[in-house]
Amino acid sequence: MGLVVNLLDNKIIYLMGMVGNPLRVNMLHLMGLVVNPLDNKTIYLISKVVNPMDNNTFHLMGLVVNPLVSKTIYLISKVVNPMDNNKFHLMGLVVNPLIIKTLLLMDMVVNPLDNNTLHLMGKVVNLLNIKTIHLMGMVVNPLVSKTIYLISKVVNPMDNNTFHLMGLVVNPLVSKTIYLISKVVNPMDNNKFQLMGLVVNPLIIKTILLMGMVVNLLDNKTFHLMGKVVNP
Repeated sequence: MGLVVNLLDNKIIYLMGMVGNPLRVNMLHLMGLVVNPLDNKTIYLISKVVNPMDNNTFHLMGLVVNPLVSKTIYLISKVVNPMDNNKFHLMGLVVNPLIIKTLLLMDMVVNPLDNNTLHLMGKVVNLLNIKTIHLMGMVVNPLVSKTIYLISKVVNPMDNNTFHLMGLVVNPLVSKTIYLISKVVNPMDNNKFQLMGLVVNPLIIKTILLMGMVVNLLDNKTFHLMGKVVNP
């Protein structure tokens, strides 16, 4: 937390406070600004910011600009869609920019694929195998029923170790740690990873690209994560 040097292009990203966007010197009130190291576009994660692409202001708490298609996905709170100026009362509403269908993420969700309903605020029924996912702070992987920690500080129920998160994720397959945002210490082996955009799997040292698409380490299939997901 402070400043992070992007290992791919050596640009400097300021994470806490008010900073200048190093790409075009716009002022952002951040608490989580991330520069996508893949294409040098900016993704705003937490708090109120000015979108440097179209200068629209978003009340975020989770607004994300998809750097692949330059469309906007709204994650938490009420925002204005810059594409059509429609307002969404969100608290988790997401507009899929690829298929323009709407998912309600906090409270109840209608799956646009098969119109099944998921109860999300705390747990979700996985349409594939009817297991439970805990969404506010931690997620139970429906495949192995282990826990992934998404935001905030939580206690790992598997080994009772405490992680300071803001993006820390415990790999549910091997119970090792993948760091998504900022520089952290792996409490299991004390190795440090400088991440910002890519993750080194400490078990097999393969790289997962998290902003845009991810290679599944199990079967090498590709998932598109920003809006559209390819079911393996």
